Amino acid sequence: MNLQDYQSLIAVAEAGSFSAAAKKIYVSQPNISHHITNLEKELGVKLIERTTPIVLTPAGERCLVLAKEILALCDKMKEVARDENQLAGKKLRPGYVNMRTREILMEEVRKFEKAYPDAQVQFAFYDYASAIEALRSRQVDLIITGQLSITDQPGIENQLIQSAGLVVVAPKRHPLTLQKELKFSDLRGYPLIIRKRERYPQEYDQMIEECRNHQIAEAVVQEEMTAENYFAQIEMGKVLGIAGGGMLLKYFMKELVGLPLTDSLPQYGVVLAWRQNDDNPAISKFVKLAVK
Repeated sequence: MNLQDYQSLIAVAEAGSFSAAAKKIYVSQPNISHHITNLEKELGVKLIERTTPIVLTPAGERCLVLAKEILALCDKMKEVARDENQLAGKKLRPGYVNMRTREILMEEVRKFEKAYPDAQVQFAFYDYASAIEALRSRQVDLIITGQLSITDQPGIENQLIQSAGLVVVAPKRHPLTLQKELKFSDLRGYPLIIRKRERYPQEYDQMIEECRNHQIAEAVVQEEMTAENYFAQIEMGKVLGIAGGGMLLKYFMKELVGLPLTDSLPQYGVVLAWRQNDDNPAISKFVKLAVK
């Protein structure tokens, strides 16, 4: 048996005659008849009734299904080979903006390297505020960053990796951790801390707007630049933190917990962003794996 035998069986079943099948796959009619006869001899069973139009026997119907599956697998093998040849030696330069996005990126890179072991991956860290510019200037091929940073960015495509709203960062034994549902109104009376605008400008602006809309902006009494100081102040029990849930740094959360604000807008997630119409085949392959 060979692939031409399977192709001939499929063509005859679909076309209904040897002559129509021959035209369908661009071979001579005697070749079609030879392949069908060869397949029947190999299998030891009659596959078609040579009537007008030709019909498949019950065995032929079952073999037809298998023949289609075999050819589909062969096409898949060719696709795998093309991908390997296409990506051999190709570089992929993914970027990230903090430790949380690095964790997410590493998960996706492991899947990519397993599928395409010959591709070369080079990581790069960029400040949140400069990440999209690094992407535009081709310093990186794609980047995992905050959802709000790609708003109104023409020429940049993105895929949401993780959806999130604002969360309250609190010590694990704080009374608010006992509530089944937490809303902005529950924060009134508590002093709040956020990160400075320079670190995450889009998230900062949206966070302040949400706090104003819920009449708790005046409760924000402190801002910190570094993650270390931000989480340390919360851990000491002096303040509660507010942060975007998607990029929350889990490394600092050993004694803390992130409590989702159920009435916060889900716009603080994490996205994978890349340039439109980029000719690096590694980008499309990475994106395809990441969005599964």
